[in-house]
Amino acid sequence: MSAFCEDYESVAKYPQGIFGKPRPENSPLIRCLQWGDNVQGSERDVTFQSAKELTDKASNDRLRVVFMPNCTRETTLPDVQEFKKIFKYYSVPSDVLTERMRSVNHAFGSSQAIESEAHISWCHFLCRQIDVHGSKIQDYGFLRDETGEQSQSDVSKLWIMCDFFLHVSKDKRVTLLCFGVPDLVVHRFERLLTKTSWGDVLQEPYLLYAIVFDELHEIFDSLSKVLTTAFKKVEGAVIGQASAPPLNFRQLHEIQKYVSSPILKTAQV
Repeated sequence: MSAFCEDYESVAKYPQGIFGKPRPENSPLIRCLQWGDNVQGSERDVTFQSAKELTDKASNDRLRVVFMPNCTRETTLPDVQEFKKIFKYYSVPSDVLTERMRSVNHAFGSSQAIESEAHISWCHFLCRQIDVHGSKIQDYGFLRDETGEQSQSDVSKLWIMCDFFLHVSKDKRVTLLCFGVPDLVVHRFERLLTKTSWGDVLQEPYLLYAIVFDELHEIFDSLSKVLTTAFKKVEGAVIGQASAPPLNFRQLHEIQKYVSSPILKTAQV
């Protein structure tokens, strides 16, 4: 990627507009799983509180999967600075940051890092969270509730938002940065800590995306089934009321919100 394409003015606004809560003070900023010929058992799963700790201790490993929370408009300034140091170290281009600030649903890109021979790639994932109890969707976002009062639901609970950034250095060191990932993705990589086949990733780094997409597709499939449960009941009720108005327009509105989404299209297959 050419420096000509970089939008430093937009990067200066980061993380403007990204929703979510700051991380709890007692939780680590960075969790790192790592594989390598010289990596001992106790070094396979470590935590760091700063970008410097992460980058200074990168010499003994060949493969790293790094987990961090989402950087949001509520993130403290010191943490934002740590995020930006990591972005600079791993040559994260401005596109990656602006795509997240624009709430891109799904995106994938790859490039050569500016001023280095590292290969970089990234993907974004944004999907509505769906909570159903008794075949009824519980999540109405910021619609008014049954009493007419405005709902104050935490917007971060309404969405599954995560980002992945893959960095492959000139000497074939592979690092996958994961931001705000669901527990399923974390647990999948935890199960791989003792695998001796980790070296395959050094030859084909995109194997990491195969793991990521497998878990994200599982999440997506589960959500589609949950939505189908709610959709069928409301659809049946609406059809039953078609000859006997008035219709339940609140329920119809809930269906309309999802009708153009990939989740509903999956649910109807």
